[in-house]
Amino acid sequence: VYMMVCDVQRAFVCYCMVDTPHGDVLLDKWDDMMLHNLENKVVAHKRISISEVIERDLFIEQKMRERYAIANRYFQNYLEEIYNK
Repeated sequence: VYMMVCDVQRAFVCYCMVDTPHGDVLLDKWDDMMLHNLENKVVAHKRISISEVIERDLFIEQKMRERYAIANRYFQNYLEEIYNK
């Protein structure tokens, strides 16, 4: 989607490992907080991973547009049904 919206032909995906913020709502008192803290465990330059080059695929983009059109029609019909009750 990003390649289509930004009209780029090639892209990379960067995966970044970051610490879980203290007090995060997804963690509870039984979680081992040491597993969520990468400092002193993983060297900073190893926390980032970059993918291979991703080439834009116009066929996939066309399939996405078709699926969007179908989903949008379904959504519009659903809204119309709700509003006309």
